[in-house]
Amino acid sequence: MATVYQDRKTGKRVVQVGGATGGKEDFCLVKGADGVVFYASMNQLMPVDEQGKPDYDARYERPEEPDEKVPDPVISLVETRLNINTATAEEIARRVPGIGYRTAKKIKGIQLTLPGEVFRNLDQIKVASTRVNWDEVIRQNLIFLG
Repeated sequence: MATVYQDRKTGKRVVQVGGATGGKEDFCLVKGADGVVFYASMNQLMPVDEQGKPDYDARYERPEEPDEKVPDPVISLVETRLNINTATAEEIARRVPGIGYRTAKKIKGIQLTLPGEVFRNLDQIKVASTRVNWDEVIRQNLIFLG
């Protein structure tokens, strides 16, 4: 009678058809339900008992059972603020209230004149327009310099 295993990687049942008879070899020849024959590592195969359940013994590790729920993150992992240094003028105009497309293009134009073409502080952005309420934009935490 052939030994039945469960492939740990795919979860499919396979039948041993050659090799690893005494457990001295690392690989054996197995055949899947679809008739395909292939080599498999003995570490990736788990014996199955007569009832079709995985047969755990000292050689095979029991899969880890979930013991507790993963805690929710304290800090949001989704960044909702806009990085002014990497955003396009269109993104700035759409996502920051009070900034139109003309002002957004002016912000990007100022950025091109700066060393390294990046804003280093928020005062450099405030030069783009006196009409924008920059203090409110900063208070609402809508933008950042990355």
